[in-house]
Order: sequence, then C-alpha cells, then structure tokens
Amino acid sequence: NVDHGGRIILPNCPNFVSGVAVLATSTWAALEGARKLEVEWQMPDDGDDIDELMQQFEQGLDDEALEVRRDGDAVAADTDIDVVYKLPYLAHVPMEPMNCTAHVEGDAAEVWAPTQNPPMAAEAVATVLRIPQDNVTIHVMRSGGAFGRRYYADFITDTVLLARQFRRPVKVVWPREDDVRHDYFRPGNVQRVRASVRDGRISDWHQKVVSHPREIYLERDGSPAEIYNFEFPAGFVANLLFEYVAVPARIPLGQWRATEHSGNVFVVSSAIDELAHAHGIDTLALWLALIGDEQYVQVREDFRFDASRLRRVVELAAGKSGWGTPLPEGRGRGIAASYNQGAWVAEVAEVTVENNNVVVDRITCAVDCGRVINPQGARNQVEGGIVEGLSTALHGRITVRDGIVQESNFHDYRFCRMREIPEIDVYFADSADAPRGLGEGPLPPVAPAVTNAIFAATGKRVRELPIRLS
Repeated sequence: NVDHGGRIILPNCPNFVSGVAVLATSTWAALEGARKLEVEWQMPDDGDDIDELMQQFEQGLDDEALEVRRDGDAVAADTDIDVVYKLPYLAHVPMEPMNCTAHVEGDAAEVWAPTQNPPMAAEAVATVLRIPQDNVTIHVMRSGGAFGRRYYADFITDTVLLARQFRRPVKVVWPREDDVRHDYFRPGNVQRVRASVRDGRISDWHQKVVSHPREIYLERDGSPAEIYNFEFPAGFVANLLFEYVAVPARIPLGQWRATEHSGNVFVVSSAIDELAHAHGIDTLALWLALIGDEQYVQVREDFRFDASRLRRVVELAAGKSGWGTPLPEGRGRGIAASYNQGAWVAEVAEVTVENNNVVVDRITCAVDCGRVINPQGARNQVEGGIVEGLSTALHGRITVRDGIVQESNFHDYRFCRMREIPEIDVYFADSADAPRGLGEGPLPPVAPAVTNAIFAATGKRVRELPIRLS
C-alpha cells in the first residue's frame, strides 16, 4: 500500500514488489521524495528474529552434524577445553552506497556500475530484460568501498528495469538506510571447540559450526562455506574433527570481507589462547609448537600449506610488539594469526581495560604477502583491514526483528571513530615470491588478538562478539 499524496503514480503496481522507486530530475529531489513517501509493507507472520535464531544455533550444537573433515583417532571425550563462541550477523556499509546508471534501448542495455562481478552483472541484466547477454555492456566504475557487497547485482537489475520502463537513462542511488537494511549479510554463527594439549602441542581438535548456510558457496568436495575442510588447524593436529549444522533462515547472505575466515579465525585463535592458559603455557610458544618446524604441511591432496611463512609472521609480530615484556596492571597483549588469499598475517594487540572500558592502544601486524610492489598501497590495505576488523569487533552487529533489520545508519551500526583507532605498526616479511592477495588477510586476526589481550589484562574471557565486558 503506497501513499503517494497525489504526487507519485505507480501504474500497474504488482501484488509483489521488491521495492518502490522515486524518479526525479535530480538525486536530491528523488531522495526527498523517497523520504516523504509512505509505504506500508505486508510482512510474513514468521519473519526471522535474531535472538531466536541464535538460540537455534546454540541448540544445534547438540544436533547430528555433517562431517566436514576427520583426521586420526576420535577426539577424546574428556578435553582440556570445551568452549562456545558466538558471532553476529554483519553488514558491509561501504562509504559509497549502492548506485547504478543504465540506458536501455530495444534489446540492448548499457550499464555504468561500481561492480565487483561484471560477468554476473551482465548475466543478471540479460536475464531480467530477456535480451542476449552479448547485447549488455557493463562499464566498471571505481568503487567507494565494496567488501563483497558489490559482488551482487540487485541494485543493477533495479536500474535496468526502471530504465526500460521510462525509456531514458536512469541513475539509481540507494540512501544509506536502504544500503544497511537490504544487504547480503555475513551470517552469524555459534561454534563449539573441544581441544587438548599433549606434550606441549595441540593433540585433539573438535570444531563444530552451527549457522544459517550460504548454500551457493560450497567447495567442490561438498564442504560448506562456513568451515571448509582445509581450514586451519587442519593438517596441523593429529586428531581433528570439523562438523557443520545448518539452520534455515530467510536473512539474505553473501560474501563479506574475508568470508568465513572473518569468524573462524576468531574462534581458532581464541581457543589456542585458552588452551595455552589452561596449561600454563605461553600462547606464543603454543602457536610455534602447533606450526612446527616443517616448511610444508600437506593439508589435503591439492593444498600444501607453507608453515614456514606462518611461523615467520608470528615470530615477527611477537618480536616487534615486545611480546613477553612486562606491562602495568590493567594492560595486556594478545596474539592471533591467519592465512587468507595467499597472505600470512599475524597480529599482536595491546589493550588497557579500566572499569570495563576497553582501549586498544596498539596493534602490531606482520604480513607475508610475497613481494611488495607498492609499499604505501600495501600498508593502506593492511591498516584499512585492521580498522574494519576493530570496528566489527567493538561494535558490529545486525539485529533482525520480525524479519526487519533494525539498524539503518552509522549511528546504530557503528564504525570506530578516530579516537578509537590505535597506533598501528605494519611490518612486511622480506620475500621474493609473487605478490598475493592483501585485501582480506589483515582483518580476521584483529578481534581475537584484542579479546586475548583483554583476558591477559583482566582475566575475563570474551567468547561473543561484539565485545561487551559489562
């Protein structure tokens, strides 16, 4: 039901629509018209609720699961740690909201869009317009941030349909509120880790993931996108079991910066820290024992992991951060590491906690991404990943009530302000290898490095994001 106040006419409005567009001769006029427009949506009676969904995830820890990977003997029933971690749904919120310009004439379409996936965009345009894909031209524009959101073509198909209907070039601009609420979100999940240490090294590892599945992202061997069968520490632990439980929901899901690593690295690095403290072992020592001295670890037949490069960045980050040197009361350090897109990354966070208020003072990051061609550009990538990782660790959470996303802008889906940004030190390992991906790897270790530092400072263990101590 659309109240257009006599100003806007919606001819032949179907019973089911994905949205309502306001067209004007300028962006400002269109945005003002959209603000004044009152649209009443009929919602399904069984819309998703985040709290209920997270409860279902927790209950799923007791359900029968898909076995993703099993190595060695069964994980012992009596393990050193048995802990549960909770991760929220997250939005992309690039600084430039979704937008697209299109011109449709006859059976041809020309599109100007900041897209991460031109082939998918061309296919989607051809499909909705029912024209040959060869007749679709995609001009890829520079993006004001993307982080996986512009992988999808929903804002592009909206534009070409409007351009065809109105028989003139049309530019569609989403307000920030639409951009936040109509995202393809990173799925939240609940994970349980049962693990043990024997003779100073992790001997048993059972990791069970329960989540709302991104069903289109499956490895060719059938393992789910939320925990692939080659995830670390696969190949490094003698007795290992990965399991997955899917819980259906309607919240749209998609690629999010570092995909499943953005959550799984938090779980793995946190559990390693918990194991170390359970045995009175220095966390750095347990990391190095887990990595071992071999250069390569055959994780699976087609994937050989260069463990020497992971060891290099862990040692580099620890050394540059002053790991092991005393800190005053209320301050602590934590360490975490990851591998993503061919880059090995380790980070040490230093925090101060006073009256449950967390201040991240410093993050030391060591990276092996092969040969660094543009040091300033590479450093910018690392710093940007750290800032986004810290923002989501401290503030990131999407809330859904009755199928409706509650957050709408940066006032309630917060990013770190400048006063919250710590000193960031970045070190690149010397390497003659080919350059590798750097846009994702620096993000995942931030949250566990910070939460492990909080434990070192306070003795309080953080197992749920975003971080809340009170």
